[in-house]
Amino acid sequence: MLSRRATGGSTRGWTSAFPCWCFCPLYTVYRRQWTPEYQENDGVLDVELLARRAVRLGHLVTVARVPGAMHDVFASAEPVRTQAFDQVQRWLKAYAPAQRS
Repeated sequence: MLSRRATGGSTRGWTSAFPCWCFCPLYTVYRRQWTPEYQENDGVLDVELLARRAVRLGHLVTVARVPGAMHDVFASAEPVRTQAFDQVQRWLKAYAPAQRS
């Protein structure tokens, strides 16, 4: 479960003036022992709670749910990582400030 302490800013009304990104798997796994499900789901955080709270981070928040991702999205299987990097590139093109020469 996502602790109140870890998300204290968002639960107390703090908001970012910048675009925010929240990346998480589609599902959380609750098992007492490791199973292969952990390779395609989050075994650390409650992703439903994370997604609900993420929208409180600011005025412009993107919540991206990644099918087949584990807790560390970029440590997931190669097809999942490729999809994740593609999503990040699109998001950066849309919201990151252009570099000045």
